Amino acid sequence: MTHPNRLTLFQYAEGALTPSDATDIEVHLETCDRCRTYVASVTSDTALLVSALQAEPDETPLSIPTFKHPAGLREFALANIATALIIWLAGFLWKTIFGELIMTAITWFSSFFVPDFYALLSSGLRHYLEKGTTMLDAYLGFIIFLVVALTCSALLLRFMKTRHEVSMVLGLLCLPFFAAALLGGESASALELRKDSDVITVTADEVIDDTLVAGGETIIVAGRITGDLLVAAQRIEIDGTVEGNLVAFAETVTVRGKVDGTLITAASSVDLETAELGSSVWAAGEALSVDAASSIADNLLLTGNSAVVAGTVGKDLYSFAELIEISGTLGDDLEAFGNRVRLLDGAQINGNAKLRVEHKDRFTQLDSASVLGTTEFLELPDNLENSNRYTSVKFYLWQIARIVSAILVGLALIALVPATKRISIAGGLDGLRTGAIGFGLLVGVPLAAVLVAITLIGIPFSFFTVLLWLTALYLAKIVVGIFIGRTVLENSQRAESNLMILLIGITIIIVAINLPWIGGLLNIVLTVVGFGLIAQQVYRALPLKAA
Repeated sequence: MTHPNRLTLFQYAEGALTPSDATDIEVHLETCDRCRTYVASVTSDTALLVSALQAEPDETPLSIPTFKHPAGLREFALANIATALIIWLAGFLWKTIFGELIMTAITWFSSFFVPDFYALLSSGLRHYLEKGTTMLDAYLGFIIFLVVALTCSALLLRFMKTRHEVSMVLGLLCLPFFAAALLGGESASALELRKDSDVITVTADEVIDDTLVAGGETIIVAGRITGDLLVAAQRIEIDGTVEGNLVAFAETVTVRGKVDGTLITAASSVDLETAELGSSVWAAGEALSVDAASSIADNLLLTGNSAVVAGTVGKDLYSFAELIEISGTLGDDLEAFGNRVRLLDGAQINGNAKLRVEHKDRFTQLDSASVLGTTEFLELPDNLENSNRYTSVKFYLWQIARIVSAILVGLALIALVPATKRISIAGGLDGLRTGAIGFGLLVGVPLAAVLVAITLIGIPFSFFTVLLWLTALYLAKIVVGIFIGRTVLENSQRAESNLMILLIGITIIIVAINLPWIGGLLNIVLTVVGFGLIAQQVYRALPLKAA
């Protein structure tokens, strides 16, 4: 028996055949159960569809979601260009406003009062010594109490059966800590701390058998300190003996006594007068001087505007100053970086002289000055920076190391936060919003951290904020690299390979940020976009719901 095909049977059920063809099908259906069953099912489906179409429409409007095609490389490039323009515009406006308005006001104000950097540094340290130690003790006590309380809670929840037992025992355990916090005084210190808004004096007959930390307007040490001395003041005078190290931050620092350890100081003016230093000296300031009666046993490192060395230095002298004049004796080498170097009467260098000056005529050596070794003129780093870095093997090895380290961090990031792999950048306004968020976080978080740190009580919060900001700064380009790698491999067999995604994405980014002329701008743009993506991902992960 020959059966009609399904199309012919379907046309018969829908009444689409000619009368003669329909008659032939009816004759066949009288003797064929299979075809008759198929025609019955088509007729039933048609009747069901007709009844559904004749039903009254629902009054609730049908909301059809808008299809949004995921952004590709073109949208990503457009979003980056728009972000770069925003950054440029912000920089232009800031420069204009800052240069024309704020700097004019600052210039006018500075004609009345110009704060000294070292004075601000020393006053800040003094304020911290006066107010900060109590705050740190309070934070430390709170952290210790919190750790102990959480540990006790975890143990109790593990071994106790009812909440009533847990709360009762936990309350008994916490009572000693609260009592200690309420009744206890300031924590004992392993060092001596002195702070005064006026003058702090260690008299000539006084011996401090410990490390001394002092902060005040003026600090005068005429006695003996067996430990280290850490001071911050406007004026510091050391006429006695410090058997340990001396760390001094002030506007003026004068040492006439003896320091057995290392001297580390930063001040507008640093003067060593008849001073005896048993180790090295690291000094930074506007004006630095070592008189003929002073001696330094080890190395001397000077950085500032002008330096005069008339005393004796046991080993090397390293100078980073605009002007350095030497009339004393150096046990070993002189290495000077600056504008002018002068060897005056009585200067004696027992080693070599390595000079980095702009021209040889900027070096002056009098006839009575001697250099027992060789005098060598070295190139300035500015000349070295002009060399082509792309011809150096070290440059490529360093970039490979950056790629490998970023891939390892990216693999760990995807393993810990799988949602990172699904990060995407939308085009249009969404892309601009991502760039704006990233730019705000990149610039605003450090400024906010500095403002919070000024209050002292916010120093721990500021520290953790900066730590998170630095972490996000490193992860920003890695996150963008994940997006780029996933986009490039979207339709390939390697689309699910985390290693290949990171390898391609990070390599593209490293190549982009090292391009001549535009690499720096691309680096900023990619960092801004990465910050925005991280912020949006963190926001989505927060357990917050609209009310």
